[in-house]
Amino acid sequence: MRCLIIILICLSAAIPCTARIIYVDDDGPADFNNIQAAIDDANHGDTIIVADGTYTGPGNRDIDFNGKAITVRSQNGPENCIIDCQGSEADPHRGFYFNSAEDANSILVDFTICNGYADKGGGIYCNYSSPKITGCTISANTSIRWDGGGVYCRNGSSPMITNCTIAHNSAQYGGGIKFVSNSNATISNCTISGNSAEWGGGINCFTSTPTIINCAIKGNSGAGIYCSGSIKSPTIINSTVTGNGGAGIHCHGACATISSCAINANMGSGIYCTGRDNSTLVNCSVLANSGENGGGIHCGYSEIFTIRNCVVTGNSATASGGGIYCSDLANLVISNCIIWDNTASHGPQMALTGGRDNAYFSAVWTNYSDIEGGESEIYVEIGCALDWGPGNIDADPCFVDPGCWDTNGVWIEGDYHLLTSSPCVNTGDPNYIAEPNEMDLDGRPRVIGGRIDMGAYEYSPPILAEARIVPRTINLKSKGKWINCYIWLPENYNVIDIDPNSVFLEEEIQPDRFSVDEQEQIAVARFSRSDVQAILDIGEVELTISAQLMDGTVFEGTDIIRVIYEGGGKLAKFGKASNPNPADEATGLSITADLSWTAGYGATSYDVYFGTSSPPPFVCNQTAATFDPGIMVYSTKYYWRIDEVNKWGKTTGQVWSFTTKPLPPLPPTPPSPPP
Repeated sequence: MRCLIIILICLSAAIPCTARIIYVDDDGPADFNNIQAAIDDANHGDTIIVADGTYTGPGNRDIDFNGKAITVRSQNGPENCIIDCQGSEADPHRGFYFNSAEDANSILVDFTICNGYADKGGGIYCNYSSPKITGCTISANTSIRWDGGGVYCRNGSSPMITNCTIAHNSAQYGGGIKFVSNSNATISNCTISGNSAEWGGGINCFTSTPTIINCAIKGNSGAGIYCSGSIKSPTIINSTVTGNGGAGIHCHGACATISSCAINANMGSGIYCTGRDNSTLVNCSVLANSGENGGGIHCGYSEIFTIRNCVVTGNSATASGGGIYCSDLANLVISNCIIWDNTASHGPQMALTGGRDNAYFSAVWTNYSDIEGGESEIYVEIGCALDWGPGNIDADPCFVDPGCWDTNGVWIEGDYHLLTSSPCVNTGDPNYIAEPNEMDLDGRPRVIGGRIDMGAYEYSPPILAEARIVPRTINLKSKGKWINCYIWLPENYNVIDIDPNSVFLEEEIQPDRFSVDEQEQIAVARFSRSDVQAILDIGEVELTISAQLMDGTVFEGTDIIRVIYEGGGKLAKFGKASNPNPADEATGLSITADLSWTAGYGATSYDVYFGTSSPPPFVCNQTAATFDPGIMVYSTKYYWRIDEVNKWGKTTGQVWSFTTKPLPPLPPTPPSPPP
């Protein structure tokens, strides 16, 4: 019996403890009614699930994981589970406090954390800790003193922050997030917007090296990202930095590695870098930014900056360097770039100055780039150096659809891919060797066709798809509603990857409905019949449907259909001239006036009838939609008619009329000379 007891004890000791699920609900049946109590009871590996509701007061703010490797998550997402810190200057509180060497096994998931008010880290504070924070909304939190309105990390804290929204937080440094003292966090798939600070409204990095991947950093004040201190180098990849004030990215005393990013429509420069070596900008767009000096990019104070494979366009500066500005010993190396359509008082595309006291001269080396105006649009102060290397051109880059500012001062996004006719295709550095797995801004291979293109996007000829339009014969007399186009992609492509918003017929008509059958590998675009018929002529017509896949690959398919007009009656709707100028029965017309009209559908030429009788006599046949009757007679009524000649015959027009102005009175008889 004694042996049996010993065996049972040994077996029970060998069985591991089972991880528990602990439930929290502040106003319903659960294991605990506050989050801190559940954490205090938890062991490593446990999961705490918090029911929907707004959690306030002790136990639901200033929450501490106490170093435990546990998961704390909401039951139904951040919109349904809110931690309201109710912090104030008189009674400061934050959401969570990680201070016990927590690592990625301490996980916080799917909460809204709001109204924190603390000395640092109004929403979340990490000290010597690197938890995983995912799916959270961190908003409306404040740092009383200086740092990290939303999140504050220090002393090597390197959390993983993923799929979070960090918005409308405030601090003096790092309104959204502040990293300090070797806090090398990874931020991915996050939106950081509407935060405010004096330095780094979105993110502030001091002597830290965060990695920012696939993030949208927008609408922050005090710069989208601000980095400073020592030789630390934040890395920013595949992110959009847009609409920020105080610069999109501002690096002072720190270098940055920026790749495959869109840095657009920021104020205070798109990128503002000073005082450190070896910042790089690769495969990026820098569009529609503005500033005093260097609307797109500002480099200064011994900065060594490499810009490669980028588009810098549509930027403006009130003083110098609409696209790029270099001063105070800055050294800039540019290759395979397009610098175009930037504006400034001095050096619309680029300006090089001596900076302070005109004694700290800057230098630029550029090669294999398309720069508008060539050297004539680059301002170079005496003492500065511009090395105009091989392969530079000055030619319209032929973007697909350049962006523009609307009448309300809002930037309308454009398409900066290259057309087939672009002089920037296959004209980059012939010796350029792409880095392993290097991609363009679309995520496609950086070199296609044997030689790199200038700009951020490699030109890729469209792949050929099969298209079939139904019905095969379209009767312009028909009152049907839809025309369908069936699409089959080549082998190794998947119709599920087609971007529905990129589908166009003849580059102008989008479908009312788009669907895919992944199993059968067929896509169907349904177009409004009236929209399609408006662009058709009688006869055999070739139509092209085009779209993009999610990776930016373009495809095209063509089909030929038959267009007829049958159903009785005369073809008036599609072939009659209209909108006469002068208007029908107009009076007071000049005797030297020309006649014009709006062409009817499908017209190839016009039979002109003109004279003083009704109906007027035939005068001529012509292709222009204007007619010069010569000098007419005052106070005379004229009649005219336009018959349109088209593919299906001739359409008789309406008789119009007008009356010329009266004969001007004769000048008065001069007085007789005196006797």
